[in-house]
Order: sequence, then structure tokens, then C-alpha cells
Amino acid sequence: MNPRTALAAVGAVALLVGGLAGYLYGVSSTPPVTVTKADLASSLGVYDQVASAYANRLLLLGSDNGSALARTFESNASVTWRGGPGLEGCQLAGNYTGIANITVLMSIFAKYHQGGLLVSEESQTIYPEGPYWMVDSTFNFAGNSSLVGGFGGTVAAQDAYARVAGAWLVSTEVWNITNYHEQYPASSMNVPCQA
Repeated sequence: MNPRTALAAVGAVALLVGGLAGYLYGVSSTPPVTVTKADLASSLGVYDQVASAYANRLLLLGSDNGSALARTFESNASVTWRGGPGLEGCQLAGNYTGIANITVLMSIFAKYHQGGLLVSEESQTIYPEGPYWMVDSTFNFAGNSSLVGGFGGTVAAQDAYARVAGAWLVSTEVWNITNYHEQYPASSMNVPCQA
């Protein structure tokens, strides 16, 4: 074998061994990176998107537009409202499933609070849980309606948001109405509880 060929062969083998050693060292020397769902969502702005969807829903509470409020729910959503002494005498406390039932609920709520419902002292915590983003919140609402006069209440709520067709919509909602009052209760005025 020619000395040049032998030198080239040794060099090639040395490069292959060095490359293999470098590859093996590089593979085992880099610690694995763990990315949590919260880290990923935060970097993609999901938290802000859910927070914005929630804030828009609170604004819609005072809009007198139950249909618009109902459109913030996915089509097979479920809503549970608890507490409140009959909530306007209409017995709105209960379970509602599907957009048709939720639309009726939101329309009745909007009708009886027409004239300006204001939300105050609101606080929320937003976090991922399984396939949903949860919003745990508390808020007060108050106003003056042409139907029931002055009214007000406090709500402790939990909403589960799901991504549907590019929008964050409520999948499940639970409202615990911890107190509620009306100046002229609908039940005492024979006001029909219809949307």
C-alpha cells in the first residue's frame, strides 16, 4: 500500500471515529427539555384569548341581548345556575343543556335586567385543565330594570372554555348565585317568565 493511501485511510478512519464520538457525546450531553401545556399555551397567547373571551361575555351580560350572550356557548354546552331565591321568581336556577335551552335562559335573564346591568368587583383565575381552559370567577352585578326595579347579586362562577371553529366558547358553566335581590320581584307582579 502506498504511504499516501495508508495516511488517507488512517485519516478517514480517525474522522469517522471522531465524528461518531462527537455524535454520541452530543446526544447524551444535552438534557431533555420539558415543555408544559401552560408554557406552550402561554407562548401561543391562549391565556390572553380565553381572558378576552371571558371579558367579552361579562360585557354582554349588560347588553340586553340574550341571543348574543348565548352565542358565547358551544352548541352542546351545559349550564347550571344554583342559588338565588328563585332568581326573579322565575325559578331560573337549574340545569340547561344545548344552545336552544341556553338561549331561552340568557334571553329571560337579559329581559329582566334590561336597562343596564353593571358588573363590578370581578376577579378571575384562568388555567388549563385537560382539553379545556377554566375560568374561576366571582363578580357582583347590579342595575335598575323597568320590570323588577333595582336589583343586584353576587356570583361565584366556573366556566370551561373549548376551542371551537377558531373561537373560545363556553362548554360548561356553573353559576353559584350567593345572594340576589330585586326591588319588585317578578313573582309578586305576575310578570311572565318568558324570553
